Amino acid sequence: MNSLTPFSTKNILVFMAFASLLLAVWHDGAAQSGNGSVNYHPRNTGDHNANFHPDTVRVEFPEHRAVVSFALRRYKRHNAFLKDFPTALHEVLDVVRKSIADTNVPQKITVIYKPDEQQEITLQPGSTVTTVTTQKNNILRLLPPGWEITMITRDVNVWLYAESFAGLEALAQEDYSQLITTIDASLASVSLGKKSIKARLVVQQHQIKQQKVDYNYPADMIGLTASVGAGFVREKFYPEASTSLALYFADHYQRLNHRVELIYNAMVFTERAGEGNYSTHVNSFLSLAYSHNWNRTGGRERWGGLGLGYQVGRQGDYFKGKTAKLFFVSDIGSTKLNLVPEFYLTNDLKTFAFGLKLNYTF
Repeated sequence: MNSLTPFSTKNILVFMAFASLLLAVWHDGAAQSGNGSVNYHPRNTGDHNANFHPDTVRVEFPEHRAVVSFALRRYKRHNAFLKDFPTALHEVLDVVRKSIADTNVPQKITVIYKPDEQQEITLQPGSTVTTVTTQKNNILRLLPPGWEITMITRDVNVWLYAESFAGLEALAQEDYSQLITTIDASLASVSLGKKSIKARLVVQQHQIKQQKVDYNYPADMIGLTASVGAGFVREKFYPEASTSLALYFADHYQRLNHRVELIYNAMVFTERAGEGNYSTHVNSFLSLAYSHNWNRTGGRERWGGLGLGYQVGRQGDYFKGKTAKLFFVSDIGSTKLNLVPEFYLTNDLKTFAFGLKLNYTF
């Protein structure tokens, strides 16, 4: 094995057929499970705890026996909704008055704001039971039967509760601009960046009596994975074992957006050494790779990127002198299987060779 040899047409066709078969098998499995053509949406998916409305403002009104909770995509961009909230609530309550005969009977109302400025309002009988939320023997929330309204927009979702319709009408008379003033004052010396806010305020007699604003940093992660695979380079098939240490960086919505990996992989070549005998040659590379999650709307991550490796262990004459490789990180639709094209520069980085491998990650 004195020089690099190009792929033969036969070998290329064999590997392409194998890759096509793999993709066909995966697609068939996805179709059977009902996930082959899912269109994900931020509000109906849960990709690794992603939260598309991470900034929350909870406002309690003890004298009205009511609570309002705002969930915003980004507080600083969308807080104007809080100031306009009384008008939106007035409009909903007007529809309710015209739609039901008895406002003494609690209702559960859902309002969906559509892009064409239409509103879809759904009314159904409210709960007739008391709901108690506890944690470690402490009562976090106690809700007697009452009115519930959920408002869904692209940038802000609102949930509010009141024991009576009169309580809802009182909520529509409150001044919510003071919430913005108070929260903005607490953020004056804080750079939010990727952080989300969690604010809780208590309003009595139209004034804020209590307030607390916390900040949550996205959950970046460290991952250690192992994988096995099979590859093809220089007209030689080989098995491979790899391990990687990865850093995952999340964004404001808790999506894992960036990944940096340190990868060690060992390629095992086998040669016939006389009749009935074989010899093995292990060639290893240490690589650094960067990947970006290209799935912006939900569901599982879809990583794509590139990496650069350098040979740190050599046996046999498969590679000569200083050897490096460039490879692409791609997504073929599976969380376990991955097809990796690789470009080798060997013979002191003077000679080029193309490789292709299929990895299975545990």
